[in-house]
Amino acid sequence: MIPYKQAQDLEDAADDIGVSYVGCAAAGIAGKLQQSLPIGPSAPPAYDSLFEQLVSFSPQRWSPASPKDLALPDGLYREQVHGRWRYTLRREGSWYAAELSHGIFAELARRGRTVIHWQPDYPDCSRAGTLVLDQGVPLPALHSRVLVLCSGFIPRFDSSAEAALYDNVPREIAERVASSLGQTLQISN
Repeated sequence: MIPYKQAQDLEDAADDIGVSYVGCAAAGIAGKLQQSLPIGPSAPPAYDSLFEQLVSFSPQRWSPASPKDLALPDGLYREQVHGRWRYTLRREGSWYAAELSHGIFAELARRGRTVIHWQPDYPDCSRAGTLVLDQGVPLPALHSRVLVLCSGFIPRFDSSAEAALYDNVPREIAERVASSLGQTLQISN
């Protein structure tokens, strides 16, 4: 344990004992987050599989669709392949592979919906606060890890607001997480 008042004190102490000071792990990982929209081209769905389109985010609701329909609208789809769901995005007639969480955020971005909010810890605070995420929307694992590293605690779940709450999240990290998911961070009071 090393007491400190500012980051420079930690850097100096680390130098004195011959170790590297790396700073905040959450900030380091957040700085490396990439835009997580459609990953790569995918084959269209098979004609004989169970096939559904995402119609609602919170709660998540899927509606049957037909892979034979040549006029399928853009959206997030899932297809059951060998008993497991495979997720694909349809964009302007092309198909793209996606993990569920990345696909949901790509679809939210396409629809212009924002589900990530940040509330400062107190009125004059612009540094740390609580990131609020609609509960029906799963975060990609790396994004969730970044937010958990800010406080060291898993998110709290507010059933009345149907939201996941990540504490002690610096605004810069909240903005980076939101932008990498195609979201515009909403600042609340």
